[in-house]
Amino acid sequence: MRVSSHQLLDAAIRSIQKHSVEAMDWQQQISSGKKYSKASEGTVAIARGVEIQFDKSKYAMLKANQDFVATRMALADSQLGSMHDALSEMQQIGVQARDAAIGKIGLQSLAQRARAAYELLAQQAVAMDTNDERYLLDTTNVARLDQPKITAQGSDSVKQKAEVTLTGPFADNDIIELTVNGVRLQYVVSAGQTPTQVAQGIEAQFALGSNAANSAVKASSLGSVVSLEAKNAGVPFTVAVAENSSAGGITQAEVRANVTEISSARISADTVFYKAGEYLIDNFSTRSIGSGETITEARMQIEGKGPDGSSSSYFVGVYRDGILKFPQQPDSFMNLEIAITGDPDRFTELRFEANPVTVRLNPGAKLHADGAYAVELSKGDQFINGAFEQTTVNFQGTTAELPGWSAALTPSAGASTTITAGSHTVAFSDQTRFSEGNSVVLKSAGVSATATGGATATVAGPVLESNESVQLYAADPESGRVADQVSFRWAATSTQLSRVTVKLLNLDTSEETVLLNQTSNARTSDPSWAIVNHTITKNGRYQFKVESVTLDATPADADGPGGIAGINSADTSVYIDDVQVISGAKTLTAATLTFDGQPVKTATVDNGGLTYDSATKTTRINFTDSADDPSNFYDLSLDLVGDPANLRTTNTINFRVDPKVKQIEIEPGIWVPEGISFREALGNTAPNSRDVLADARAFVESLERAAVSGSLESDFTGKIANLDTATDQVLKYQIRAGVIGAQVDAAKAALEIKATELEAHRSRLLDTDIAEASAGLVRTQTLLEAARSIFARLESSNLFQRLM
Repeated sequence: MRVSSHQLLDAAIRSIQKHSVEAMDWQQQISSGKKYSKASEGTVAIARGVEIQFDKSKYAMLKANQDFVATRMALADSQLGSMHDALSEMQQIGVQARDAAIGKIGLQSLAQRARAAYELLAQQAVAMDTNDERYLLDTTNVARLDQPKITAQGSDSVKQKAEVTLTGPFADNDIIELTVNGVRLQYVVSAGQTPTQVAQGIEAQFALGSNAANSAVKASSLGSVVSLEAKNAGVPFTVAVAENSSAGGITQAEVRANVTEISSARISADTVFYKAGEYLIDNFSTRSIGSGETITEARMQIEGKGPDGSSSSYFVGVYRDGILKFPQQPDSFMNLEIAITGDPDRFTELRFEANPVTVRLNPGAKLHADGAYAVELSKGDQFINGAFEQTTVNFQGTTAELPGWSAALTPSAGASTTITAGSHTVAFSDQTRFSEGNSVVLKSAGVSATATGGATATVAGPVLESNESVQLYAADPESGRVADQVSFRWAATSTQLSRVTVKLLNLDTSEETVLLNQTSNARTSDPSWAIVNHTITKNGRYQFKVESVTLDATPADADGPGGIAGINSADTSVYIDDVQVISGAKTLTAATLTFDGQPVKTATVDNGGLTYDSATKTTRINFTDSADDPSNFYDLSLDLVGDPANLRTTNTINFRVDPKVKQIEIEPGIWVPEGISFREALGNTAPNSRDVLADARAFVESLERAAVSGSLESDFTGKIANLDTATDQVLKYQIRAGVIGAQVDAAKAALEIKATELEAHRSRLLDTDIAEASAGLVRTQTLLEAARSIFARLESSNLFQRLM
């Protein structure tokens, strides 16, 4: 085979290049300690290395979990051991007490020892909570203020709606024609009117009593849109539109039947407010975003301003699948989501007052009773049971007694009216504005009455009045105090007509303030809720009073001069709910702790439970320890950070305590309890178990009584038997702590072996083998020198000169 000079030269050059690269690779491996500098150099090995690194990270987490559980189990074993020792000593005392020769003095000595052992037991039962509260309790949520309640304006009952959109320009004398249920209304456009002005004009003309087309519907306008809505729920209507303008236009949206705008609206529990004030959400509108898709948006302002601080800007949220969600605004709010039931539209308004106050539960607090905790805040007096959640009624003759309220049930006839039939009562109803909780209803059933002399027959039904007065304050410019407000919700139905009158009675001045005096203008079968807010203008002690009246829907003179008109078997219901005081006080005056709905303790300024630091705007609510023996809680306090002026009297702080101990992973797929539940060990929650502290206390108290009387009680043997069972119960949980501790120790050893093996495997895959790399570098450098030598000889030969 013939080898050309060119081939020799090319081979020498390629050899030099190849071995130079290889030498650099070996040098890089030795200097970096890694086999690969790029992922492409060893895809499979590096991918496996990533998996191993992930496993190592998980093993590190498991190692931390193991140490965590081991520490807790050691503490639990020690604590339960101390409790078992105290119980064992009490058992020995029980044996000694049954010695017939012990005598009264001996019983007194044993009683003192038993009391000391019990006190030690009670302290030991609390000590673990002190060391590590979260180990014992799994709080399912942090302490939070309840979210503001939303007030919705617009149709809140099932009705029919239609919308008409106007587009300009319109010319002078253009005619817009709306036909409702066959009755035509014509609106003549004036020169220069914009579509918005035309819409406002149609709304005004529609409201005229002479307009027969408004008998079934009412009109409202927003911008250039006219909305027609059925006056009564369940009553349908038809509408047609026409116009003669060549430039302007009118578009009718499809009539929507059975529209429920808002039946409920709730703010997410995770929402945090940073800016106080009234939040107004309105103008729910749908627009196209292309490709046949649409998006529904709503706008919002805080105290009439948007994100840039101007009245012309808006926060914009997206409404989808019943959830209205706004983008994060760190200066104003975070996680603002509102769950809405219903069908909001352009005319829907949602309002609420935000509370930018955060709550911190003292991490050192010790809670021994699991359940629902709440702290009810107060900035002054409240009408008792103003939300009507306490639903007991006691009837005494013609009166009814409700928690916080009394109702007079005797009817009274109006002028020239004679009552011929009817019954009157008061009850609680689940008919409320947002379908939550209860309302109180004043009922008049089967009411019949006649009236003469042209009078309208009227029958006054039940009268509801608060039992206790509340102290309310007007605004005080000198102190800067804001005036208190009283608010309530109401609704009414009647097969005739109803009149609802609500008053505040100032007991100090004997003055009456009418908050509401409204007569319905039509028969109604579905309650339509409304809210009333009244600002107090004079200091005083006030009572709240509601009056219900049934009226004849037919004028008396319809029967002719001197004729008789009346009410025939009418039913009237007046609903009242959410009677509350919105205090203008700047700071809290009281806070009441409730457990599973029952009041436990109240903190006030006078008893030192409430303090306010104006520099940091922090309110401390300190309930200290409970009065129970043993205590259900210790060192329970909360800090409210933020201006308390933003708090409402109706605010509540909520948190729960779950009796279950959380699980934690100590090996892949192996989970154990984080610790030993002292509630279960002490028998507070586990079924078919003894209440250890109760049994121990009963034993001690029985022995103390025996020390006074000189003889043991007849059931002392039974108390010792209960104490024996309780002692065995504590021992069982101590053994469980030891078993779990041993399981953790075994898991530790296994995890260490697995971690070592993983590290070795990862090293083989990714780390440089120094011996192999050094030998490779020497071999490559030798070959490189040989190639360079060949090239040098070729370079010095005449052949190389000819090739060049």
